[in-house]
Amino acid sequence: MVSASMLDNALFISFRNRSEKVIHSLATVSIVGISLAVTLGYTTSKTTTNVQYIQMMMVAFSTVMVGWMMWSFVAKVMCNVWGSTIKFRDMMRVTGIAYSPGALILFATIPILDQFILFFVWVWILIAVTQSIKSASNIGFMKAAIPGILGWFMSWVILPFLMLASFFFPVAN
Repeated sequence: MVSASMLDNALFISFRNRSEKVIHSLATVSIVGISLAVTLGYTTSKTTTNVQYIQMMMVAFSTVMVGWMMWSFVAKVMCNVWGSTIKFRDMMRVTGIAYSPGALILFATIPILDQFILFFVWVWILIAVTQSIKSASNIGFMKAAIPGILGWFMSWVILPFLMLASFFFPVAN
């Protein structure tokens, strides 16, 4: 996780070429999902019931997991359009390990620095995943930046908004 956070190109290529590394990517994304869920649970209003609290944490965790899959799919499709031969599973392994800076989301529980830390971690994830896309797909940085930014926006802005909005504002039956 440290090497991925430091944008190690050799690590990203290794994750593309070795299918047994999928467990490392899954574990990394799971740690980020748990970190986000714990941070969200710690920083939200204490007026929620235990059931609502558990539901909110489950939604936060699942949002990170679904976002990872969406981002990987967008990156794979766009990179294939530009001539890369990367497969979806390979892209999932590469983007999954690049989520490693997200474990630092736990530090967003510090009251004064919470928004700054969260913003810093989100940008670091964007840079790490964009670098992983570039390395694994063997494309230029500008071509990697397009699926990087689009996937990041979908995974860390639109999807959480939709998932959490549906939690806080349920549709009447």
